[in-house]
Amino acid sequence: MLTCKLVASTRNWICTTVASLALAVAVGAEAASAQSAAASITAGTSISAQLNGAVSTKASRVGEKVEATLVKGAKHNGAVVLPKGSLLRGTITAVRSADPKRKVAAHLKMEFSEVILPDGRTLPAKASTEETGWGELYPCRKRMLATVTVTGALLGAGIGGLAGGRSGAVVGVAIGGGLNAVIVVPCVALRWHEIELRKGSPIFVLFNQDFEPPPSAQRKP
Repeated sequence: MLTCKLVASTRNWICTTVASLALAVAVGAEAASAQSAAASITAGTSISAQLNGAVSTKASRVGEKVEATLVKGAKHNGAVVLPKGSLLRGTITAVRSADPKRKVAAHLKMEFSEVILPDGRTLPAKASTEETGWGELYPCRKRMLATVTVTGALLGAGIGGLAGGRSGAVVGVAIGGGLNAVIVVPCVALRWHEIELRKGSPIFVLFNQDFEPPPSAQRKP
C-alpha cells in the first residue's frame, strides 16, 4: 500500500514538473516573439552607409536615382533589424549649386524610400540625408590691398590720449590736425565650395519615421 502511494506520488510530481516546464517554455517563447515583433528603428535614428555612386551639386539633378549600402547592421534589443549590406534606394529631391555673388551655400538632399535586404526582399522606408556646402576665407590673388584712411586729428587724439589722458587727447588733436595715416588691411575673399561625394563616400542616413520590418526579416546576431 505504501509502495503504491509512493509511486502515485512520484508520478504526480513528475507530471507536475513537466507541466510547469512546458508552461515556462511557452511563456518564454511568447515573450521572445513579442520582443522580436516590436524590434524596430525609431524615427530620428541615424545609421552609417556609403554611396554606391557619385553625386554632386554641379552634375546631379532632382529625380536622379541614388543607392547606398549599410556599413554596419542596425540593432534593437539585441535583434538585427537591418543587416549589414542592406541597400537603401531613393532619389535626389533637392540640389543647389553654390552662388558666390549671392553668398548662397551649396545644398544637396537625398531621400530613401526602399530598403533591400541581403536576401532580396524589398521593404518600404522613409529616410533621408542632407549635405550643405561651406565657404572659406582666402587671400585675394590681386596685390591690391584695401585701405582705410584715418584723419590726423583722430590719429593725434588717440596717441595723445594714450600719452596724457584727456588733456593729452586735446593736445593730440591740435598736433595731429595736419597729419593723415593709412591703415593697410589685407585683402581676403570668401570661396564657396560645391558638394562632391564620390562613390564609396560615407553618409549618415536619418530615419524620418519608425521602420519596423516583419519578424521574419529580423534575426539574432
